[in-house]
Amino acid sequence: MKNAYLITNNSVTLTLNGITNVLFRSDKLTEQVIDALRLNDWNRVETLVNKPKAIKSYYNGFIKVVNGIVYYKNKKLDNDVTKKILLFMEQDLPYQSLVKFLARLMKNPDKRCREALYRFMELENIPINDDGMVVAYKSLRKTLKDWYSDTVQHKIGQTVYWGQRKKERKNTHIEYGNPCGTFFHIGTFEYAKGFNAPDNVVCLCEVDPACVKSVPDESSCGKIRVTKYRPIAFYDTNGNALPQNYYKTNKVN
Repeated sequence: MKNAYLITNNSVTLTLNGITNVLFRSDKLTEQVIDALRLNDWNRVETLVNKPKAIKSYYNGFIKVVNGIVYYKNKKLDNDVTKKILLFMEQDLPYQSLVKFLARLMKNPDKRCREALYRFMELENIPINDDGMVVAYKSLRKTLKDWYSDTVQHKIGQTVYWGQRKKERKNTHIEYGNPCGTFFHIGTFEYAKGFNAPDNVVCLCEVDPACVKSVPDESSCGKIRVTKYRPIAFYDTNGNALPQNYYKTNKVN
């Protein structure tokens, strides 16, 4: 069956693969569809009209959108992340990293973290990378070792996890929302560069949202607590990348 369309002052009616869709001209998506029709790009038209299909195929069906509702494993979700995914879809912005972030976040066993993490990240301007990981900062000694024990040597790509130091208990009870206490503190660049300055360097890390243990009730402290993280770069407190020989030797020049 051939595709067909009708454009009026108020709407666009499309028949795609035997299914009819009516789009209103007030919707930003409709203008994108019209642009695709001008180019006779029916693949683009179908993608725009059926964006839920694009998400479903992208994440193996774990996350899908049906009639403007986001589902994870067939469970309806309505939170800050899903609202942003729908907004990005409507505005034709890249949403794939948000989908990955949501899938990771839903594996976090703490409901409070699942609800609060993205809101905190928006307040503190903490980004998400292409793998759906949180990208944030941590303060280290100039030897690239941790402040707590001065024993954990940080290297790019080598994951640091809670429990690898002798004094750490893997199942530590914490008071949720308290910015201080057990587990690793990860946060904004401003937070990291000010911790034990000027005797510190700043480590850029990626953190799986599933590994976040606590989000502060107030965003002013600029940090969260996590069970593990992976260093991906080192900077001085002015934001300048440290030289490559610093990475290789992990010693102060």
